[in-house]
Amino acid sequence: MNGFDNRAAVANIGPMDVQEDLRGRKSAPARIAQILDIADGLVIETSGLPISMKRVGDAMGASRALVYAYFPDADQLAEAVLERRMQWLAAAGLGAALDAGEFGARAAAGAGIYLDHVARHGPVVHVAVRDLPRARVRGGKARAHVSAIARLARAARRDLRLSAHEALVLIELLVAIPEEAGRLVFEGALELAEAQALCARLLTSAIDSVRPRAAKSA
Repeated sequence: MNGFDNRAAVANIGPMDVQEDLRGRKSAPARIAQILDIADGLVIETSGLPISMKRVGDAMGASRALVYAYFPDADQLAEAVLERRMQWLAAAGLGAALDAGEFGARAAAGAGIYLDHVARHGPVVHVAVRDLPRARVRGGKARAHVSAIARLARAARRDLRLSAHEALVLIELLVAIPEEAGRLVFEGALELAEAQALCARLLTSAIDSVRPRAAKSA
């Protein structure tokens, strides 16, 4: 590493947050923003990890050594891409949505925010969580994703009277709905309003299918 701690920079940058110093050279935070923008695009293009450090460098017009100066390996770069995505979701209100009301309301609100994110920015969160080593997902910068899943699972266990295993399986199935609907919008195959309506119908059906019988008839 070059001694620069990129964690604070990653926490405060958005897409293409590129600034230059007085000599026309990009600052360290701007370089990191550029690297993350390119890496994010490569995840969408390839639908998988690892991110090619060479391709990132080539897209910057620099050598891969510059990329390695900020991110020692491809997994750390992927973690930073995921961390930034989760920060965008948090800023959109995902945390508050997952903590308010009965499980169905939480799932619907969270799905709406996630669908909109994927529709606007592309499907990266799912790919990064799927392809990163499990130890990094559980203990690294993906912990915001793990925490969101855990909070929803606890609500499912309480409100739907599911076992821990059943709750996790349900959450995984539900997350796939806004993920796929958002991807179709991002690719131009579906209008956003259509995707939102489809997502709402599928979520409602899936959740109602596992509700306790008394709650269904109430």
